[in-house]
Amino acid sequence: MITTYYTFYENIILNAIDLDSFNIDTKDLNGKQQIDEVYSIFLREYGHEITRQGSKKKAFTSYLSGLPTVLDVPFMNYHILKNAKDKGFNLTTEKEEEYFLNNYFTNLAVAFFDLKENL
Repeated sequence: MITTYYTFYENIILNAIDLDSFNIDTKDLNGKQQIDEVYSIFLREYGHEITRQGSKKKAFTSYLSGLPTVLDVPFMNYHILKNAKDKGFNLTTEKEEEYFLNNYFTNLAVAFFDLKENL
């Protein structure tokens, strides 16, 4: 499902969706429907954290960093950085890499909600 008009983070989200373990057949679902399914699963599994975290995006960031089954995103620092560098991110210093890694799950959460609102 990689396309050139999605951002780096949106592509990660779209390509990480794994609804098989939830017995959801994705062959007839478009991207918006898949995102909606992921959101529904998030609410069932982690919705209780929204109030505690203060927002849906913060709760979703926490959810992602817990490596949910429904989204198989790269999570090891080496793979995250390699993927970013392969896509043209200029991460030449340890400080730049650290900054990128510190914001990775937040940026994925932002991308998820951008997709949810705009697909």
